[in-house]
Amino acid sequence: MGKGKGNPEYWVAVVKPGRMLFEVNGATAELAKEAFRLGAAKLPSRPAWLRARESSEMKKAHEYRDMSYEELESLVEEKSEDLLTLRMQLNMRRLDNALSVRVARRELAVIKTVMNEKKREEV
Repeated sequence: MGKGKGNPEYWVAVVKPGRMLFEVNGATAELAKEAFRLGAAKLPSRPAWLRARESSEMKKAHEYRDMSYEELESLVEEKSEDLLTLRMQLNMRRLDNALSVRVARRELAVIKTVMNEKKREEV
């Protein structure tokens, strides 16, 4: 297969029927929330506010490599419980930022990857 990306005119994002997406760039979060609050009165459904998480909030793999295997195991237990809580909140529609589930899953995967690296080093 070719390595070309293709024409961007033909790329699509899958959006379920009845959903509307708005992206705000160049405005503060407070101003954007106020604009959406005022615009929500014109919409037939309740809007959900999603915000991209800052990349600095998630630890990098090198920060976990300095920890011992036992510390990582306890961290995995803690992060697994947090992930379960986030998923329950998401299902009950009580979660403000749905992207936090994805970030928590990725952080858990990074920790498990570092644990596997440490296992391989021991062998």
